[in-house]
Amino acid sequence: MSSRLDPVVDVLSAASSEAAGSGTSLSWATVDDSEVRCSDTDDRVYSIASMSKSFTAASVLGICHGLIDVASRRPALDDTLGSWIPQLQEPIASATIRDALSMSTGLPPDDPWADRQQAMSREEFEALLGKPFITNFAPGTGYAYSNLGYAILGRVVELATERPFIDVVEEDIIRRVGMTESFLDVTQVPEGKLTPCLGRDGSVQPLLGPGTFSPIGGLICTAKDVGIWVSHFITAWTSEDDGWGRVFREMQQMYRYFTTYGPVTEGYGYGLHVAVTGKEHIVYHCGGYPGYGSTMMWHPRSGVGIVVLANRTYHPAIRVTSTALDTVVPGVGDLLLPSAAKDRKTCDAVHPSPMNPQVRQHLDDVEKIIRNWSNDLVAREWSPTMDMDRPLDQRRKDFEDVVEATRESVDAAIDVVEMTPYRWIWRVEGPLATRQVTASVNPLGQVQALDVRIV
Repeated sequence: MSSRLDPVVDVLSAASSEAAGSGTSLSWATVDDSEVRCSDTDDRVYSIASMSKSFTAASVLGICHGLIDVASRRPALDDTLGSWIPQLQEPIASATIRDALSMSTGLPPDDPWADRQQAMSREEFEALLGKPFITNFAPGTGYAYSNLGYAILGRVVELATERPFIDVVEEDIIRRVGMTESFLDVTQVPEGKLTPCLGRDGSVQPLLGPGTFSPIGGLICTAKDVGIWVSHFITAWTSEDDGWGRVFREMQQMYRYFTTYGPVTEGYGYGLHVAVTGKEHIVYHCGGYPGYGSTMMWHPRSGVGIVVLANRTYHPAIRVTSTALDTVVPGVGDLLLPSAAKDRKTCDAVHPSPMNPQVRQHLDDVEKIIRNWSNDLVAREWSPTMDMDRPLDQRRKDFEDVVEATRESVDAAIDVVEMTPYRWIWRVEGPLATRQVTASVNPLGQVQALDVRIV
């Protein structure tokens, strides 16, 4: 085993012990070029959530590059999504496969809603794809992290191969690279190996089965298997293979810039985040689901990779991977710590889409609900996932407490701080305090996330 990664192992072992103290399971793996190291006895499996997108991207590229068999027509990266899924409406129908891979379809960020959709049936998904979607910008002109875009890519995989998405990933990706303890169907996990899904408060959360949203986050793996996956990305840089080696290299390029902070420029590749400075290149992806939080990160130039998987909702695994990487590549891992990114400036679309009247009405109605709760408005305009994230009776109590704390008048003015096609931030000032509201909608225009607090 590589001794140069001993300091990394020390950080990871300490993080595992610390997590255990709060009842959280944390597994890890290190990668030194092609050599994967983890605890010999750790065969627990975890949902890796959005880290699964790299497997979806690899499947799409494998099909487009002729490495995976198709039933008839072979897709190309610049095919429009509408040419494969005719019921898609504009402007999403004009977005390309490449746009969806690089998070530039124009669909809005949708984590709070999409994280609960994994088991959606084929019939429900086909009906969903025929509906009009909210957009942030014209396809190919900006960045917005869209789970729905990757679910659509999964459907393209199925249409091109005439095989279920999970079969393509398992047979042509997972098994091909030597991952033997990874699953896309929770019922296939051997008894006793799945770590329980724990909410932030320690409550057990349900892990959804496979469905049409599996392409966004459906993979369940051991840390060792994810380490094997990372090793293929690292070794691809020194490979002359124009087949799968080319696919792994393509995925690690920055295709859509979205933020800068300090010396770091960050963007999205194909299923992976890419962060660069003047001379450094870091590739990573996080995964967060109700009940899990994970990160895989690697530094191609040194050949060092780190995997952290934990069974607590949105566990901050990136803090651990960044700190561990910094022990062998000083100054590099620290660049990705949340504290370093606090001053990040997100790149806005050059020409944002106009505000959808339906969205404006729904966000206006959020303020009505805060001031005077209405079950009818909530049922009509909020996503059902809002109740899953925080029960509605608790939200109602939260609102009442905040309004009482501000002592605001019934006709207090609204001061809009930020407005985008899918997200608003506004403030209301009272004689005792000011409250801030942050609200966003999902691709259907339903309210999917809402935060009300005193500032």
